[in-house]
Amino acid sequence: MRALAAEEYTVAINEFTELTTASPEYAEGWNKRATAYFLRGEYKASITDIREALRLEPRHFGALSGWATILRTIGDNRSALYVLRRLEKLCPAWPGLQNQLRSLQDLLDD
Repeated sequence: MRALAAEEYTVAINEFTELTTASPEYAEGWNKRATAYFLRGEYKASITDIREALRLEPRHFGALSGWATILRTIGDNRSALYVLRRLEKLCPAWPGLQNQLRSLQDLLDD
């Protein structure tokens, strides 16, 4: 986590890789590595890790939120809306979620 906070993403990825190798059933290890990949701009690798985190823990709020962020970043608003609706079913009070849903719906309705 220190490497991630220090923006040393390669170090963070290597450390989270060690964690996912040692504890492959620990969803948060996959989610944290996904975060490091995202911050380094490696969206495909990030999504791969997010999917693994969600396979292990389908209710992982942070993974769903991160996935939606990536989808919005790459301009896939329809898929982002789908992921956010999935998040809404689990946690409708997620901070900022309702605003994001309205914003995406407005974009898609135009």
